[in-house]
Amino acid sequence: MNADFVDTNIVIYCVSDDEAKRSKAQALLARRPTLSALNIVKRYHCSIYDSLIIAAALSANCTTLYSEDMQHRQIIENQLTIINPFIGQS
Repeated sequence: MNADFVDTNIVIYCVSDDEAKRSKAQALLARRPTLSALNIVKRYHCSIYDSLIIAAALSANCTTLYSEDMQHRQIIENQLTIINPFIGQS
């Protein structure tokens, strides 16, 4: 499967005052590329920063993401389980 991936800064250029960058960004988005981090923000209500980490883990086909800051035992896209390694410690 071939798919395009667009970094979030390209999305920002859609509202730029720079006409050339705005036009190019809008043309790229018209092709409906994969926007993994933004999709994660919408589906799982994570911050953009956490979503970037999650998107990278999914892209690397990881099954476990260790984080103190995300929801313990949350499963993302039926693939990635978030684990807080400090739960249960005194």
